[in-house]
This record gives sequence, structure tokens and C-alpha cells, in this order.
Amino acid sequence: MSTGKAANFPLNYKNIVLRPMLERDLVDEERWNTVETEWGEWDAPWESDEPFDIKKEREKLRKEMSNPPKVYSTLELDTDEGWHIGGVNRYFIDGDRELVAVGITIPPIEARRKGYGKNALVLWISYQFCHSDVEEIYTQTWSGNYPMVKLAKSIGFEEIGRIKGIRKVRGERYDDLTFSLSRKEFYERYNDIEFGREMFEMNLVELWDVLDENGNATGRVHERGRPMREGEHHLEVCVWIENDNGEYLISQRSRNKAFPHMWECTGGSAVAGDDSLATALKEVKEELGIVLEPQNGRMIRHHLRCGNTECSGLVDVWLFRHNIDISTIVLAPDETRDAKWASRGEINRMINEGTFKTFNYIDELLG
Repeated sequence: MSTGKAANFPLNYKNIVLRPMLERDLVDEERWNTVETEWGEWDAPWESDEPFDIKKEREKLRKEMSNPPKVYSTLELDTDEGWHIGGVNRYFIDGDRELVAVGITIPPIEARRKGYGKNALVLWISYQFCHSDVEEIYTQTWSGNYPMVKLAKSIGFEEIGRIKGIRKVRGERYDDLTFSLSRKEFYERYNDIEFGREMFEMNLVELWDVLDENGNATGRVHERGRPMREGEHHLEVCVWIENDNGEYLISQRSRNKAFPHMWECTGGSAVAGDDSLATALKEVKEELGIVLEPQNGRMIRHHLRCGNTECSGLVDVWLFRHNIDISTIVLAPDETRDAKWASRGEINRMINEGTFKTFNYIDELLG
């Protein structure tokens, strides 16, 4: 189950606004990459970027606008008066999704030292915390980028890494710097920020309804991650989606989950207050971006899932009839890395190869 809530754009904080890119922004981007390029002296000046091609960028933007990402890796930065002054970005250090890093670019010199950069990065950090389970956010720069070093420290980042003399800029040697800021420290410092604060105040705890062995609610709740007592159970769902060709929609688990890169049907645990059907619909929407029609599904099995040491999961298996073009699926990066339609024979082959996360009812379902 993914963390966070969908953002309603634009995002506002004090004197700035963050929003997805629009086609009109490309005019500014072209100017900043061809004429007003002073900002490049601060932003990784040792890198040589490809020439800015506004036609290619427009094509790329239109493609993204037709299928917006669930979580944005870049947003544009406006002042509260509508002046477009730059953007923010997010990347994963060394490709590791547990190491989320943020950055900011403000090309117009006259837009600096007005608090826009700090407020934008604070809002962007909150957005990233709200859409991931990480407990630390990072930012990286070089020791010659004095404005960024000052900005990072003013926000509350602490230096955790320094590689001396690795960067050569205009004949001088500079250090690579890495800073970190914890979720706890961030929300204690910025308790006035609206977006994402409620998640911190809940400590990102996921609560389950505690059920008895017959699936009846006991009136108690349980915090995910803690062991359940003997005789306590929680609701889980497995959701199988079958198309008109008799194929099943399966997805591949992300690298940061248990059983990384294994294929499976969609599923998850019910949070407190959600019933079985609501959980099935929610998990499919969160992990694959698919909105299923309740009337097209039916529960085909209910059983007790047992692990090595305990039997705590009461599992409802759902089967939905649904046709969808794979290219329109929106994956949740922290949950799934791929999806495809597979026949019964292909799934059985994957089980034999050890690449499909099997279940004790699989033979009954696939026949």
C-alpha cells in the first residue's frame, strides 16, 4: 500500500506556488538555457547538457500531460503574483529509491534572496515526504555553490558527507557535499505547512481493524509492523483481473519491497474502517492507476493465511472482469515496477521458474 495522498495542484506556501509544467513555460526554459545562463555557473557547471530543443521538449511535455505521473519528479516555481522563476526537482542518489534527493533552480537573478527559494524547497520536501515512506530527504551540491549551501543549512539540512577536491571548476578544486534532513526534524521545524503535516502528526502509522477468526470486528485497532496477539486477525485482499481473452493482469513488485521483482496479482491489507471491496478497489487504483467497477467483481474465496509462526491474515480473493490497454497503466514506483497480461499457462510457467509469488489457492484459480 502506498503512502500519501494525491496532491491538488497548484501547491501554495507563503509567497510561492508549485505546479506542473505548462507549454508556455517552455519559452522561459529556452531563454534560461540559451541567453540567461548565469545560473549554470552554480548548478553542476562541470556537466555539459545537450542543446535545448524546444520542439523535443514540447513533444515530451505533451506526452506527460496526456498521462500525468502519480508523483511528480519536477514542478515549476511561481511567485504568488504569477511570476515564473524556476523549478524544483527530485532524484534518487545512485538510483536508490530509498535515497530521495531534492534540488532547486532559480535562473532570474532578481528573483533570488527574496525567500522564494527557501519556501519552494520547504514545500517540495513536504510533497516528497508525503509521497514516500523515507525518513530522510537529501540534497547535494558542491562547496563552491555558496547560495545552495546557505539555503540547505537555513532549511535545517545537516552535512553528512564530503568528498574533498573531487570537483574542478574554473581551475579551482571544490568538495562534493551531501546534506540530510529527517522527517521528524522537518515537521517539527515547519509546523505551519499544510501539505503533508497531518501525515506526520499521525506518525505515518497504518492501522488495521482487529478481527476474530470469523472476520468479525472486535472494536480494536492494530498498528502495522507490530506482532498480533494469538487469535487476532486482520483483513487482506488479493485482486485478480481477467480480460475477455482469459488473461490475467499481473504486476511486478518494486525493488524496495519484500520479494523484490517477483510477479503477483494486486493486493494489500485493509486499513481501519475499510471493508473488503473498498480495499480491493483502492489497492488496484493505488498500484496500477485502474478504476474498477464494483459490479464487475466477485469474491471467489475467503481463507486464513498462515506464515511460518502465526496465522493472522484473513484473505479475501477477488476476481474482476476488466479490459485495459497496458500502456495506459500508471505504476506506483514504490509498489510496482511493471505490469502485463499473462495467460494461465504463462503464470504456471513463472511459478515453476520461481518468478511468480504463488498462493495456496493458485491451482484452484488457474485450474
